[in-house]
Amino acid sequence: GGGKKFIIGDLGYQSFRNWIEDYARIKSGKYKIAADLPKQSNNQTQFGTELWFRVTNTPADWGDKLLFTTIYMWDEKLGNWEKDPIAVSDRLVWGKGKTWQHTVTVMAPKGSARETIWRKSGPSLTPGKYKVVVQLDKDGVSAKTWDAKLDDKTTIVGTGEFKASWKTGYGQMTSIDAANITRK
Repeated sequence: GGGKKFIIGDLGYQSFRNWIEDYARIKSGKYKIAADLPKQSNNQTQFGTELWFRVTNTPADWGDKLLFTTIYMWDEKLGNWEKDPIAVSDRLVWGKGKTWQHTVTVMAPKGSARETIWRKSGPSLTPGKYKVVVQLDKDGVSAKTWDAKLDDKTTIVGTGEFKASWKTGYGQMTSIDAANITRK
């Protein structure tokens, strides 16, 4: 139950489609030498989790559209937000229920202490202060072009800060009310 799990253009679809496209290139002999292989897209290691994030009371104009969340953690030592996001997620907004929810994929810089710890003991997020950047695919760009990158200037609908304890499991979601997301 719980709605659509695989939407053309969402992060899961993009990962699966990239794998299929890559496999097709291998089978068709497109990779002749190591230099032909695709380059790493970033310096982050991703970890799937059972940490759920929810946006409640979503506006009507978000309904049934693909919503992307990028989450940043507050760095107490620096007194600022970490430069790189710590988690991402995406899924369709349930328009009728005015809700968006999904598990988050957490990320750590390759070779970092965080990556080492998560590889040993599993990924987790510490209790504390977080910021979410919310993007909305208002025009259905992702459905038309599966590997499209959304334009931050036109798709960011707002940001919000929240405190979280991050417990695993569907029944223990971390939530933010859409009213607490400052809209652009």
